[in-house]
Amino acid sequence: MTWSITRLSSMAASAKSDPRGCGSLGGPDCACRAAVTRAFQGMTRSGAPYDSALSAARRVFHHHHPEFDIGVNELIERWVSPESLH
Repeated sequence: MTWSITRLSSMAASAKSDPRGCGSLGGPDCACRAAVTRAFQGMTRSGAPYDSALSAARRVFHHHHPEFDIGVNELIERWVSPESLH
């Protein structure tokens, strides 16, 4: 799925300023990454199953970026993964 994540990043980088507060996808000015991570962590801390937390994080992501569909699951999993260095 590397192609999908790369494509998402390049599409986001070329997009105009987002009215929901997002700049480049996953970049320092991207408000959605923090919101997605917060939603996922809040769900898991409250005892929700991993799949439910991931679903909530996906809904938050789609609120910020409704134009993206392909590769979203992999991107979100990379963001919320405890092994993630970013």
